[in-house]
Amino acid sequence: MLHLLFHELHPPRIKVDADLEFVFRVTFGKGSEIGTPPASGMAAWRWARQLGLDCRMAERCAALQAQQALGKAAVREIEVIRLQMTANERARAEARQRLATAVEACGVEVVLLRQAALYVSGVSDFSGKETDCDVLVQESDLDKLTIALINAGCVTELRATASGRKAVFLGQQGGAIVLHRQLRFSRMVPGGVFVDLACLKRCGLLLRDDVTKNKYLWVPSKAVQAADLTAQALVEYRFAPEFAATSALLDAQSLGLGQDEDLAFDAYLMIQTDVEHAQFEAWRELMRALTAGDLGGLSKRARTLLDHGLAAATLPSYRLRLRAQRRAQKWQ
Repeated sequence: MLHLLFHELHPPRIKVDADLEFVFRVTFGKGSEIGTPPASGMAAWRWARQLGLDCRMAERCAALQAQQALGKAAVREIEVIRLQMTANERARAEARQRLATAVEACGVEVVLLRQAALYVSGVSDFSGKETDCDVLVQESDLDKLTIALINAGCVTELRATASGRKAVFLGQQGGAIVLHRQLRFSRMVPGGVFVDLACLKRCGLLLRDDVTKNKYLWVPSKAVQAADLTAQALVEYRFAPEFAATSALLDAQSLGLGQDEDLAFDAYLMIQTDVEHAQFEAWRELMRALTAGDLGGLSKRARTLLDHGLAAATLPSYRLRLRAQRRAQKWQ
């Protein structure tokens, strides 16, 4: 089923100024130079924060010694973010440890998703600052794992999300373990049911977690990770203004989705029911353009995706339109 997409909503055209170009160059770029400095360091930093790229910006600016280009005020804010990133990493590490303890105790297998999967895959370029540890668990094991997580010292909390309210498990430092039964809008057969843990295992798309060496923790293949990130951005959360679309682009590109044709082929097979191919290729085109630092020759669809991400993060009027559209959207 193909859903209403961005080009039918006509997001407003957003001017990509020198400050925003600087943010994209630093966060998506692979080089060791920052190039032309921004017109305003604080304006560039505001762009980074609005787009959810502040953690990646803070890391890269420190590595590239870009303090002089940004100015003292922006550097002070970056230092605050770096301290918060250290605290977030401690929270994530504690949540992962409690998860490892719980699955060992109850013998339930889980699959690490999204930021957790990128982390254990050794990807260093992803943008995430969330302390969530998303995991996929078989529905028949939900109750057993829930009890084990509580016994491991986690507390439950009801959280409002873009897809409704769901229970999460919090560690002592605030890191959250979020359980999923399916990868929404990812399917092994066109028009079939959503992918679950048993399906991934049966199809040989799971790898062992070499970081923790825990036999109950799995990591999905890069194709599954790329399909999941793309399905989130282009289908599940595309009308949720709180979803950081530009950050999701960076995460998907960190897997090599923009350049790797084999990876793209395998990933698209899992989402072809819900994502039209032209939209998928525009998504990949935008990744390549951001990485290359050249947005001048974008196709209409890729430019629409970029405008959507920028407007959703910065324009109150467009955010209101997205909320109205999301309420009207009917999922299959």
